[in-house]
This record gives sequence, C-alpha cells and structure tokens, in this order.
Amino acid sequence: MGLMMSIVTLGSVVLQRAINGLGYLVIAGHIAARKLNSFCMMPIPTIAIALATFVSQNKGADRLDRIRKGVRYGNTISGVWGVFISLFLFFASPLLMRLLSGSNEIIVIENGARYLRINSPFYLILGMLLNFRFALQGIGKKIIPLVSSIIELTGKVVFAFLLVPSLGYFGVILCEPVIWCVMFIQLLYSFYSDPYIRGYKLTG
Repeated sequence: MGLMMSIVTLGSVVLQRAINGLGYLVIAGHIAARKLNSFCMMPIPTIAIALATFVSQNKGADRLDRIRKGVRYGNTISGVWGVFISLFLFFASPLLMRLLSGSNEIIVIENGARYLRINSPFYLILGMLLNFRFALQGIGKKIIPLVSSIIELTGKVVFAFLLVPSLGYFGVILCEPVIWCVMFIQLLYSFYSDPYIRGYKLTG
C-alpha cells in the first residue's frame, strides 16, 4: 500500500508542475477547489480502507459470500454519496469557492467551481475503483492494485506534458475523471475475473 500511494503522489506532483505554469489565479482556484474536493471525497477512501480489512478477515474465514456482499454494499454506499455530493456541489460550488478562497476574482471562482462540477459526478467511479482495489489487496493480490497506480501515474504524465499545455486548465479538470474510468475498467475486470472471487477453489 505504501508503494502504491508513493506512485500516486508522484503523479500528483507531476500534474501540479503543469498547473503551476497556468498563472497564479488558476493556481489559487485550483488549490481551493482541491481542498473542497478532498473534503467531499473523505467518505470514499474510508469505505475502501474498511473494506480491505473486512475482505481480508473473510478471506481467512473462507466466506466468499460475505466478501461479495461487502463489496456490493461498499459500492452502493459510495454510489449514494457520490450522487448526493455531486448534486450538492453543482449548486453550491461557486459559494463554497468564495468562502474558502476569500477571493472575488471571477477566474478563481469559475475555474474552481467548474473543476468541482465536472469532477464530482465521477466520485461514483472513484468509489468503486477504490473498493475493488482494496478488496483485491484484502484477498492477497499485490500486483494488480499496483498496476492501477502505474496507470494513474502514466495518465497524469501524459496530461501534464501533452494535454494541459494545449487544453489549459480544462485539461487539468479532465485528467482525473479520464484516468479514474481507465482504472475502473482494469480493476473491475481484475476483481470479477479473479479465480477466488469467481468461486474456484485454489489448491497447492
């Protein structure tokens, strides 16, 4: 998990380097939006981390039925939160940006609000991909979750050096949702194609 988070953090540093070239008003709006984004996402990784412990305990007890239910319930909770918070941010993000940034600059408010409005509907995807990632770790899979982190790093490098220079801040906004969708597909397939999750008994 430590190596996985190190790779994710490295990708964020690379992306931040590209953002720093967009001007101080964009940086100010992005910092405020990221703080709000992190606060609104707090329940999502919390569910995933709890799921890792739940899955590992039930893997030890060989309760595959409970693992499947736990992942399903975790995805449901993340989905409900994602829908709620995305609706809330759609209407409240300009006001929240003003309160948190302390600025009345239109560029700061509009860029931050646009970031939140576009990112928040993808919290549903983020929640499920984190649940699958930590559930895979819970059943003892180490490489597959690491691969998803490498996908994230690669995606952020591509956006930072190719798309942000041409698309500007809109490229920054698109970066994480696009990467989350790619990671979700990889982890969804990896989880449900895993022999243990499919119900095959492994011997030896």
